[in-house]
Amino acid sequence: MIQRRMAHLKTFFTVRRANFQQVAQNLTKISPAILDSLASKLEREHRFSDLAPAERNAMNLLKQVNTIAA
Repeated sequence: MIQRRMAHLKTFFTVRRANFQQVAQNLTKISPAILDSLASKLEREHRFSDLAPAERNAMNLLKQVNTIAA
């Protein structure tokens, strides 16, 4: 449990400077429920075409974000 917490504390996102404003605004518009649903579907290896429009939008947005763990 402590190891998982430490991993989360040392993780951050990067975005290309040119896309930052748009990505930042759109990230705040995505609900946690949509991200949870998207994660569940991807864990079960659903195809991209099986996603709901809101999940597809979230996936496209997350493709622009890089996750870095220190």
